[in-house]
Amino acid sequence: MARILVIDDEADLLRALTMILKSRGHEVIALADALTASKMIQKDKFDLIISDIRMQPMDGLQLLDFIHQNHVQTPVIMLTAHATLDVALQAIKKGAFDFITKPFKPDALLDMIQQVMEQPVINGSDISLNESAHAQWIRNGIVARSHQMQDVCNSLEQIAPTDETVLLIGEEGSGKRFFAEIIHSLSARSKMTFQSLDCAKLNQNDYLSELFGSEQKSTGIFEKKPGGTILFENIDYLPQSLGEKLADNIHAKQYSPANAQPRKIDARFLVSCGKTNKPINWIYHATNFTVSLPALRERNQDILPLISWQIQKSGDNNSKKTAWTISADAYKMLSQYAWPRNVDELYETLDVALKSAKDQKLTSKDFPSILASKTDAKTDAIMDSVQSEELRGKSFRDYVRRKQIEIKEK
Repeated sequence: MARILVIDDEADLLRALTMILKSRGHEVIALADALTASKMIQKDKFDLIISDIRMQPMDGLQLLDFIHQNHVQTPVIMLTAHATLDVALQAIKKGAFDFITKPFKPDALLDMIQQVMEQPVINGSDISLNESAHAQWIRNGIVARSHQMQDVCNSLEQIAPTDETVLLIGEEGSGKRFFAEIIHSLSARSKMTFQSLDCAKLNQNDYLSELFGSEQKSTGIFEKKPGGTILFENIDYLPQSLGEKLADNIHAKQYSPANAQPRKIDARFLVSCGKTNKPINWIYHATNFTVSLPALRERNQDILPLISWQIQKSGDNNSKKTAWTISADAYKMLSQYAWPRNVDELYETLDVALKSAKDQKLTSKDFPSILASKTDAKTDAIMDSVQSEELRGKSFRDYVRRKQIEIKEK
């Protein structure tokens, strides 16, 4: 847990922040003005400073200048009311780790704090990727250091033993099939077969025969290997009329094969789709539970254990003899990249980097230059165009990442 200095002249907010942070196990020193805080910073050490901007007689920007002038390496999170947004942007340019606008939800600030704690860039030391350093974050084969993934694991562990139909929603590369296989492995049907059908890859003429069978193909997926789990991937790619028919079959657990009487289906169903604006009411009709999978940029606390886990799974004999490390600058680069294709992209990038690395150490030179995430002209333009309503209660760093993705996709 962290030792945190909190500075805010709003007494009620200061008390609330102190209670929230202490409830998460952090040690908290609470002060009402930045001038007193500046004197304490010179004498004492903290893992994190959280400071309001508008204060007297010293404001938050002056405190940032003081921290820089005195070579204090402690990361700073700034708090601001929406009326002081321009000043908050100056804080980012002066070196603040992030800022969040008031009012905000406690979870948003806790996420930010967790990100700070995951930034081992203060002393520039290499970071161990040894299995023992990250094994505690593995649950049923799922890397879950971030609270977002811990919530996903909790949901899967509750849902998996049931026979209910589950909808998995997530961006490309977020692991929808992987999580479906985890659900199957934790279910009562785990010793039976796991089948999947990717609806995005079906030719329109093959839809009916793959699902329900035909005269030329007597059996569809419902009859191939009964008793196990069936995953319909990218179900939102089905034409709506066929999707609605499939949803009715899943809901009733009954279907009508070609030229035959209706039959009961002995299977547990899982379906997946991307985050889409398409009307998918018929998908919800077929499912009982929905699990939304977070994007990697929303859970970058998982990046280190994901890398460690992938190295261990690769079966490289060298990784067993000598623990891999990653340089602080490489980790900073990875944690700031937006990962538009999520975990899939991370693993593909890692595979290339591992072949390039020397002496079991990953450095920024081993990764593609496109991963470099810095405040360039485009990012400056993003900062200058920020609207306060877009940022209310949110992390500025996350906002910039999302805008960077939009720029790259144009």
